[in-house]
Amino acid sequence: MKSISISKAKTFKNCKLSFNYTYINKFKPVEEVHVDVTDKGLVLHQTFEGLLKYENYVGEEAKLPQRQADEKTVLDIFKKAMEDNKLSEQVATQFKLKRGLKRWLSFKHDFLDKNGHIMYAEKEYRQNLFGETSTVAILDLLEDLGDGNYIIYDYKTPKTANPNQYKEQLTLYAYMMAVAKGVIAPESGEYEKVKEHFKLYVFFPLVDVDSVDYKDCLKEVKFTAEDVRNTVEGLKNTCAEIDAFDWSKSAEALQPVKMDFKCNWCKFKGSKPQPEIGFQGCPISCFCEPSEMQFKKA
Repeated sequence: MKSISISKAKTFKNCKLSFNYTYINKFKPVEEVHVDVTDKGLVLHQTFEGLLKYENYVGEEAKLPQRQADEKTVLDIFKKAMEDNKLSEQVATQFKLKRGLKRWLSFKHDFLDKNGHIMYAEKEYRQNLFGETSTVAILDLLEDLGDGNYIIYDYKTPKTANPNQYKEQLTLYAYMMAVAKGVIAPESGEYEKVKEHFKLYVFFPLVDVDSVDYKDCLKEVKFTAEDVRNTVEGLKNTCAEIDAFDWSKSAEALQPVKMDFKCNWCKFKGSKPQPEIGFQGCPISCFCEPSEMQFKKA
């Protein structure tokens, strides 16, 4: 594998067929696909990034807060994110995105700004954690405490707040940042230092509670040095499995045993074969309505 991420590793574990189509053969829809459940998250991520950069950044450099966005600026940044991701007002209202936006503003102004630390928005990191494979992570928000310690925040948009569901992803981010910041050396096995220097939080802007205060949305992810070890070793093993896997197997051999909940948002669900480009379709279509979506090689 040239590169790996938690999402890529999860795709491999959950559905070899989707992994093959996405990362090996690199098929993509001929026409752009929009899924409301996914797009609402993209809109909020883009809005939060835009607001933090408006308030804290000078050019491309993160600083302490320089200004506070007024209501017009907030709505302009939010509307641009909706336009960029082709999300309708109806869907935004359905998912109560403006309430989620108010909660993030409370999180930013009533919590983060009072801490007085440098914050980085949507920062991408690539580290060779093992061998030549590049591990990729995009941090929603990184808070530098200025004393060699850091806090990683991740935005998630389900209606229920279950921070432990994201422990694997965030412990990997902590390990990568520990390497990037020189806290530990790659493959040093100093997992306890990761635990000592990092805290992890998930911010749930759309959690199903009435309050617009950030306190009901911000949840800490408790983790141990052993959790970090298990995440890193597990990802390393998954890379080895991917490299050793026989990708010449048929679509029937690669499909899941049964339709998974996440299949509902898979662009390949119910797709028909296109022999002219080597696309075998999705055999699991026997469990769902066939799709007329056409694909092409990226």
